[in-house]
Amino acid sequence: MNIVFLQYIHSRKNQNQSLEVQQEIIQAIIIQQYHEISEQLTTLQSLINSLKR
Repeated sequence: MNIVFLQYIHSRKNQNQSLEVQQEIIQAIIIQQYHEISEQLTTLQSLINSLKR
């Protein structure tokens, strides 16, 4: 995870966490993980394609 994102999460955790804030944090984490997985799948697909040649 990138540093800006971690700082955002940390700043939100320091506040009183309403259910809405907790949901925002979870959604942000899910979106970040989705992007990380997408990048990994793209890399994996490239590796597979290079092995096929």
